[in-house]
Amino acid sequence: MAVKKRRLTTLGKLNEISDLHKVWPDEARDFTPWLAEGENIELLSDAVGIDIAVDETESGVGDFNVDIYL
Repeated sequence: MAVKKRRLTTLGKLNEISDLHKVWPDEARDFTPWLAEGENIELLSDAVGIDIAVDETESGVGDFNVDIYL
């Protein structure tokens, strides 16, 4: 009989970031690709309670670009 292992939850510490531009200097080139990464977009999806699947980033929509196209 196989023994089922318990999955441990890892908790992190939240830190306030006073200047987001130090972490992500450019929204389109730095923040959007970071947010669209697997674990990051999954965290956002869980936080807002909807499934989010990224199709494209910085996608042209009419005269504008949308950061994340679902």
